[in-house]
Amino acid sequence: MTDGNAITWHRLDLHRMSVFANRLAGVLADRRETTAIGLVGTLGAGKTQLTTLIARSIGIASDDVTSPTFTLAQHYRGFIGGDAPVTVDLHHVDAYRIADEDEWFEAGMEELLDTAASENHRVWIFVEWADRFADWMPDDTLWIRIDWDSHSASPGDSPGENDQPRRITITGNELPAGLADDESAS
Repeated sequence: MTDGNAITWHRLDLHRMSVFANRLAGVLADRRETTAIGLVGTLGAGKTQLTTLIARSIGIASDDVTSPTFTLAQHYRGFIGGDAPVTVDLHHVDAYRIADEDEWFEAGMEELLDTAASENHRVWIFVEWADRFADWMPDDTLWIRIDWDSHSASPGDSPGENDQPRRITITGNELPAGLADDESAS
């Protein structure tokens, strides 16, 4: 994982997580290269939920998005844009059950990360538990850490409750412009 710059969003309830997802999808839409997103966080922090919201932003129904925990990967095709829509292939991978580097390669991760994007075709690869294989992720991976935001929790809230606020921190060697939070200080 990178020690590069960081952008943090605080107090993310479901609405603000949707705002973040839409902002991230807009930023990713401008990238013509394949983009790997490493999702890091404890069990139940919201990694799959964030991927579902991203998928919804490209026209994929939330009910169609399922956790890749047992299949290792789910693949979706959506679209962005208006008059000349751009195709988006969203790959959602769960690396939790991958035991080692050999299984990483056997699962086809190297080929998936080498998938070509183009002017009218985007490739987004969301990898849950990517920190387990940080050495095998591309150097330009966007790292997204999702944590419980204990600083903005109400008294009596406990981590793991769906309505408890979360904090998202994005790091990378080159953070794309447009991801800053308008509502909370970083």
